[in-house]
Amino acid sequence: MAHAALIARHRLNDQQLALKYARAIADGTDGPSVPSWTKQMYISLLADPGEHEAARILLCGLIASGTVTDAHEHYVLLGRLKESESVEDSSVSSKP
Repeated sequence: MAHAALIARHRLNDQQLALKYARAIADGTDGPSVPSWTKQMYISLLADPGEHEAARILLCGLIASGTVTDAHEHYVLLGRLKESESVEDSSVSSKP
């Protein structure tokens, strides 16, 4: 399913289909043995087409949930959050 989401996004250029698959992965996976990228994929695809605010909200929720326990992964997510905030800030400041 993850492969299908990436194919939809990058080969078919179908963002909506990619988001549909990524959302199905995020919603259909749960438990301590499930890798956290299953939730992060949807967020990453949302950030692609300019849905930075939605991606930022989901990132905040993922970080706050405490489900990410790996220190390096937590660091990467915080970096993504910081990037999304700077993108959001630059888009707001460039508007007339």
